[in-house]
Amino acid sequence: MNGLTKEQQETFEDAIRNLREAVDAMWNSIKESFAPLIEALIKFTADDLKWLSESSSYISPACMKLNYQQMLRPQVIDRRPVRIVARTRC
Repeated sequence: MNGLTKEQQETFEDAIRNLREAVDAMWNSIKESFAPLIEALIKFTADDLKWLSESSSYISPACMKLNYQQMLRPQVIDRRPVRIVARTRC
């Protein structure tokens, strides 16, 4: 890194590594917290969705189907730097 001593560079790299570990731990905690809810939603049957749409006038079946399909798709996390992602999405 420009202008940093070896000790400063090592300190910076340690701070980045610690930050990444903290973010990973926080993400794992969030996933564990929501796991029971996600498992319950995955077990919804077509009859459950039909009953829910009939019992609530605020939820449309099309909206529920779309949300259910999105929930079943695996989530992809793009870890590339923002400037690279921004260039490739234009």
